[in-house]
Amino acid sequence: MTKHSPGMFVISLDFELYWGVHDHVVLPHYAENLRGVHTVVPKLLQLFEHYQIHVTWATVGFLFLNSLQSLQNHLPTIQPSYMNTMLNPYQKLGTLNHTELSLLFAPALIEQIRTTPHQEFGTHTFSHYYCLEAGQDIAAFRADLAKATEVAQEHGFTMQSIVFPRNQINLQYLSSCLDYGIRAYRGTEYHWIYQARTSQQQHWLIRAWRLLDAYLNTTSHHCTTLFDIARSKPYNISASRFLRPYNPRIHWLEPLRLQRIKSSMAYAAQHGKVFHLWWHPHNFGIYQEENLAFLRQIFEFYIKLQQKYDFQSLNMAEVTKYIEDEKNGSRY
Repeated sequence: MTKHSPGMFVISLDFELYWGVHDHVVLPHYAENLRGVHTVVPKLLQLFEHYQIHVTWATVGFLFLNSLQSLQNHLPTIQPSYMNTMLNPYQKLGTLNHTELSLLFAPALIEQIRTTPHQEFGTHTFSHYYCLEAGQDIAAFRADLAKATEVAQEHGFTMQSIVFPRNQINLQYLSSCLDYGIRAYRGTEYHWIYQARTSQQQHWLIRAWRLLDAYLNTTSHHCTTLFDIARSKPYNISASRFLRPYNPRIHWLEPLRLQRIKSSMAYAAQHGKVFHLWWHPHNFGIYQEENLAFLRQIFEFYIKLQQKYDFQSLNMAEVTKYIEDEKNGSRY
């Protein structure tokens, strides 16, 4: 890898609707956030196109379908047997007959994303699969990934990137990702409070520190070099920062939240590193104007860094291609 690679601005979105929250929220209480996805995604796409932002949409495979019957027709041959049955979406399918389809599926949004420049579809697994939870195993994971690949291909997509649900990265499963054409994944930030954990291991103290770190730099910038990313396959394009949504109760802290992100972006631009921002579209389902205004400030700052340092916006597949093009011209 050359020493003069430009800094890179990567965004990945965990696109999941109900399937990403089914095990820890009461649907009526969170339905507004999920409904809001269908109005905020077109607004996000407009922003991405205006500022020429390249994005990876890590999409739960269920979202490509359009009905519960269609989902029943696409069930994987092996399903996870989580010891905590609340984690298993397949056991809830029979209870969703009267649920709004817009909370479960998103074929129209997927079509809008498809037609927007510089957007990549990655996978968030077929079923929002938890790779570290007790009861599941590699056979079930491979069956899930096979179905995610199949459904994507039915819609004309080839998945090259994966974001593991709840960031539950099981290192033993990475070789299986390669078997299905996945060449990159989003790893966690390089600090112990962000390391991959099961749901039971997510202690309140860890959550509190993460919240503090969103406003004050207590754990570093979490920017990586292309050289480090290129060390192993699939490539670990690790996260730098979760974009927390607007919270009216602590709105007075918004300048700190923005400065935390901008300082890390500037660090990446100045040092030729990768800054990887991520969030869920349903995080923006409410307080849409506040969240979009905040995002505009990030993108305006990106434009300044692009003009001054040649900071580049790339999605995960484009980072992968950049690395492999560099390798083909070097002694790697």
